Amino acid sequence: MKKRSWNRGDVFVLAVLFYFLGMFTSFLLYLFFLFQAPELLPAKKASHEDYSRLYTLDMNEYAAALSDEKLKVRFPSQVLSQHHRSMDQEVWETTTVIRSALYQFAVKKGYMPQHLSELTEAFPENYLTELPNDPITLSNDVVYKFTGTGGWVYKPASVSGQKGMEWKKIVEQSLMPNVSLNYSIEFQPLEIHIIKDRNELWLVSGQYTLNTYEVGLGEKNSTPEGRFAIQKKVMNPNRWEELLQKSPFGSRGMELSEYAIHGTNDPKSVGKNVSKGCIRMHNDDIVELYAMVPLYTSVEILMGDDGKTKEMPKRADEIFPFGETEQERNKQLYEQDDQVKEKDPNQTYTWAG
Repeated sequence: MKKRSWNRGDVFVLAVLFYFLGMFTSFLLYLFFLFQAPELLPAKKASHEDYSRLYTLDMNEYAAALSDEKLKVRFPSQVLSQHHRSMDQEVWETTTVIRSALYQFAVKKGYMPQHLSELTEAFPENYLTELPNDPITLSNDVVYKFTGTGGWVYKPASVSGQKGMEWKKIVEQSLMPNVSLNYSIEFQPLEIHIIKDRNELWLVSGQYTLNTYEVGLGEKNSTPEGRFAIQKKVMNPNRWEELLQKSPFGSRGMELSEYAIHGTNDPKSVGKNVSKGCIRMHNDDIVELYAMVPLYTSVEILMGDDGKTKEMPKRADEIFPFGETEQERNKQLYEQDDQVKEKDPNQTYTWAG
């Protein structure tokens, strides 16, 4: 009997047979590990969605959910609690910033913007430089239906015929973080309080003080008391002056009237009463404040603390997610770089200084 020789077709069929046999064997091994030894399977890589899910857990569940023993050492129970509180504060803060811009837009124009991009237009309609990032995923994408993937959910609603508290409630319901939370975020518009006898500026929302800054005020009590509003927000006011000397108004200015809240080329004057009536801030501080405070925000200048506000819990450097400083963290949440669209090169500002 003549021995049959192998041809290419036979080799192909055999290769296919072994291929499927290997696939079937791998599938059986996977099922075995899945049901009998799941700890031997590769760990699933964390995603923003997973992080958002962990964020909704309480601290005991969160600690148990951390699979890496090194992370458990890095985040002991007391630090986990601080970290969770800090993240809660950041979510509340960034949400309040956007809602405040929406509220001021609605009060000024009588309607809600169709798109949130209307809040970040060029000067003089620059309510905000950019929308802040949500603190969990560091995204500022906007969607119209909740997906839990980060950024913001915006559902514009009519404010026609509504006033006061009703507007605040409508704004609160129209804008929310696009992340899973186990609590609601109440809304009170941002305000600035300037406390003259302490040389301090407070950024407040309702009964809470978000940030406190040292400021310079007018000599001989020339900084006026009363209630004002931010009429203009300008980046690098009178920048042409830097050809001769550093601008006396620093890198940011927020106009109230003939007075303004602005930076300075004389940082030693901050904390003292030597200006002509304006409110001077350290340049790093005014850059941070400018990024958070919308156009038309109310500003109240008082001689002393009215005792109605209380400070939010302090945020310690070591409780941020990846060990950032507070300044670095703020830059992750808020756009602080110079923007051409927010400059006003054709105007020479003559604030009291």
